[in-house]
Amino acid sequence: SDTCGALFDDIEASYMKLATRLWILESRSVRARVAGTLLGLRARENSNERRRPPPVVSVDRKTLAEIAGTAPETLSRILTEFENENTIRRSGREIAIVDETKLLDAAAN
Repeated sequence: SDTCGALFDDIEASYMKLATRLWILESRSVRARVAGTLLGLRARENSNERRRPPPVVSVDRKTLAEIAGTAPETLSRILTEFENENTIRRSGREIAIVDETKLLDAAAN
């Protein structure tokens, strides 16, 4: 009985996380999702001892697109916009966050 209750609680928690993620994907613009994804990955990667200025995210385009919930082509266009605005700088798989304030603003819209 306790095992069933714990299992139900786990399923319910997983469902709520998924429902929240789906709501975020539906309600936010692609640009905001990409910005938020970059900030989230930066926080995860740079919480390690590897912190270096500017903060760098190392991820391939396909994975980043999947996390942000968009097509790789759309992701590429948005990353180019961020680069043209001097918000990020790209080099291969690495994306350096040059202006975190601009990225935070983009994530909020």
